Amino acid sequence: MSEKETADQAVVAGENSSDDASSDASDSASNVTIRSRVMARGPWFTVGVLTTASAFAFLDRQILALLIEPVRTDLDLTDTQISILIGFAFVIFHALFALPIGRWVDSGPRRLIVVWGIAMWSLCTAACGLARSFFGLFVGRVGVGVGEAALGPAATSMIADLFPPERRGFAVAVFVTGSAIGAGFATVIAAVVFDALEGYGRIELPLVGVVQPWQVVFFVVGLPGLLVAGLALLMREPRRGDHQAGGVPIAEVWQHIRGQAGLLVPLIIGFSLLAVKSYGIASWIPTFLIRTHGWTVGEAGIYFGLTLTITAVCGALMGGRLADWLGKRGMADAKIVIAIVGNLLTLVPIVIFPLVSDGVTAMVFIGTYYVTAAATTPMGVAIMQEITPPRMRGQLSAVFAFFGVLVGMGLGPLSIALITDYVFENPADLRYSLAIVPVFTVTGALILLMRARAKLKLLPELF
Repeated sequence: MSEKETADQAVVAGENSSDDASSDASDSASNVTIRSRVMARGPWFTVGVLTTASAFAFLDRQILALLIEPVRTDLDLTDTQISILIGFAFVIFHALFALPIGRWVDSGPRRLIVVWGIAMWSLCTAACGLARSFFGLFVGRVGVGVGEAALGPAATSMIADLFPPERRGFAVAVFVTGSAIGAGFATVIAAVVFDALEGYGRIELPLVGVVQPWQVVFFVVGLPGLLVAGLALLMREPRRGDHQAGGVPIAEVWQHIRGQAGLLVPLIIGFSLLAVKSYGIASWIPTFLIRTHGWTVGEAGIYFGLTLTITAVCGALMGGRLADWLGKRGMADAKIVIAIVGNLLTLVPIVIFPLVSDGVTAMVFIGTYYVTAAATTPMGVAIMQEITPPRMRGQLSAVFAFFGVLVGMGLGPLSIALITDYVFENPADLRYSLAIVPVFTVTGALILLMRARAKLKLLPELF
C-alpha cells in the first residue's frame, strides 16, 4: 500500500471518529501527506545534489587549465610538464581506484561514498595551493583524482535506480550538466580571483605563509566543496533494482564483459576517444586565447567560462530531452544515434575555431562546438546503465570511467602539448595542435560508435 493511500485512509478514519480523534487523524494524515511530498521530490533532490557535486568536481579538476601561464612561469615548467599535472597526475590514481570503488558502490552505502569522495578531492584541491614545486602539485592532483573516482560510479548507479529508462536520459543529462557548469565556472572564478589578487604580488596568509595569487585560487575553489559534502549527507539511499549481498563476484562481471565485448569494447573506446578531444580542448582553450589573441587571463577565463557553461548546459539538456522523446516513440537506439550525429557536427567548429583571425569569432565557433558536443555527452553514461544489469552497474560504470579518464584526460592535454613542443616547437603554434588532435580522435570515435550501434540493435532486450 502506498503512503498516499495510507494518508487517505487516515483522513477517512478521522471523519468517522470523535472530534478529538478526528483532529489527531487529520494531523497524522497531514504529516503523512507532507512526508509523501518530500519523498516525491527525493529523486530530483538527489540529482540536484549529485549535479552540484559534479560541478565542484570539474571545478577542482579544471582549475589548473586557466592558471597554466602563471604556474608555468612561477615554477619554471614546460607545456609538457603542465599537461602531466593536468592529465596524468590526476588520472593515474583516479584510474587505479576507480575499479575497487566501483565494486564498493555495488555493495556499499553509495551516499556515504559520495560524501567521502567530495571531502577528499576538496581538501586535496586546497592542498595544491600549498605546492612550491612540480612534485608538490603532482601529489595534490593525485589526491584530487582519487577523490573524484568515487562520484561517477556512485552517482550513475543511484540515478539509474531512481528513474525508469524512459525518464533516465534527461536525469543523466541534468547530472552531466554539472561538469559543464564546473568547468565553466572554474575558469570564471579563477579569472576573477586571480585578476583581483595579481596586483598585490606575493600574499601572506595566516598559517600558510607567503603565497602567489594562483595558489590562493586553489584555496578559494577547494575548501567550499566541504559544504557540498555536508549537503550530500541529506540524500536518501535509493533502493537497489537488483541487489546481491556482498556485491557481484568479479568473475561474473568479467563474464558479462566478455559476453558483450562486441558492444562494450567499441562503445567504451569510442567514448574514450571523444574524451581525448573534450579534455584536450577544454584544457588548452584559455591558453590559446591568451597566446593567439592576446587576451588577459581574466578575459580568457570569464568569456570562455561563461560561453562553456551556457552552451554546454543547453546542449546537454536538449540532448537528454531528445533522447527520451525519441525513445518513447520507439527508437531504441536513439542515444547512440544522437552521439554519432552530434559528434559528426562538431568537426566543423573544431577545425575552424583555432584558425580564425580574431578571438570573438573564435568564441562563436567554440560555443557552437559545445552545444553539439554536450548534447552527446550524457549518451554514453545512459547507454551503459541500460545495457548493464543493476547489480553490477557500479563496476561497469567504473570501467567506463576508468577508460574515459585514463585515455581522455591522460592523452587529451598531453597530445596537444607534445605536438606544440616537439612538432611545431613554438608555444605560439598551439592553435594548430588544437585543430589537428580533435579531428583524428573524433573520426576514430565515430567509426567505433557506428560499429557499437550495429551491435546494440542486435540485443534482444535491455536490462
